Amino acid sequence: MATIGPQPQLKIPRVCTNVLKGHQGSITAVRFNKKGEYCATAGSDKTCCIWNPHRGTLIKQYKGHAYEVLDVQIADDNKHLASCGSDKNVFIWDIMNGVTIRKFKEHKGRVNCIAFNNNCEVIVSGSYDRTVKVWDLRSNNYKPIQSMDDFTDSVTSVCVTREEIISSCVDGSLRSYDIRKGSLTVDSLGPSITCVSTTNDEKCIIASLLDGTVRLIDKATGELLNTYKGHENTNLQVGHCVSNDDTYIISGSEDGSVHIYDLMEAATLNTLRNHKASVSGVSYHPLAGETCLLSSSVDGTVCVWKF
Repeated sequence: MATIGPQPQLKIPRVCTNVLKGHQGSITAVRFNKKGEYCATAGSDKTCCIWNPHRGTLIKQYKGHAYEVLDVQIADDNKHLASCGSDKNVFIWDIMNGVTIRKFKEHKGRVNCIAFNNNCEVIVSGSYDRTVKVWDLRSNNYKPIQSMDDFTDSVTSVCVTREEIISSCVDGSLRSYDIRKGSLTVDSLGPSITCVSTTNDEKCIIASLLDGTVRLIDKATGELLNTYKGHENTNLQVGHCVSNDDTYIISGSEDGSVHIYDLMEAATLNTLRNHKASVSGVSYHPLAGETCLLSSSVDGTVCVWKF
């Protein structure tokens, strides 16, 4: 990871600078686009939305899912939006026109999570049906080009690096598929894992567990490097993210708060409170001149926090 020296005290407003409202029900996920100008949300109202969070404006709403939308991602070219949900489908949308251009239907249970690869040529999905599937966005093939069925329970989260597909599972395991070597590494953490990501240097895995902890794990050795405690997480899926310089880990909480931890020291640096229900997702972006954090909640809102 990046060398971290003494850090200035983190300055975060106790009151968020903006609140995004538009979904008719819970918001299940929030994601910045690559440049941080826009964000996407997924909702229990069967829709996903594109927003300008800095102006607090809803730009477009996408309707097509038959049940709640559980995850959403914006492609790096800002032309395509991916979503998945309880209808067992993965949708690829034309962002500008708001129409579905691809629909992948091979999962046998709700699709919990999706992730583009680094050049957005494939998308990876994880499902309640205990599989992870890989879909080629360049061809006209609507069948998965690869399906991993090593799981013993529902797949809760997927993360794609330059060389690996990393997934978390209700059975408490992390599974890392090395795409180049064709090998599988399994790390058992015990409690159910609800969210997985990596540090920006891709040397460490970050995992949220239903024992109220976020854990930092050395990807090469499986060694536990740090544990972050202070937020509440024993029943629901709450998201986490990491700052662009691998200095802070940010986690949602079931009590409606957002906790910011020092990655190296595991100390709580700040706790943000504005939501009235569990925080389902967080997304961080180092915008030019000011850093922005988004938090989505079961209360149907997204809070915009400026550092």
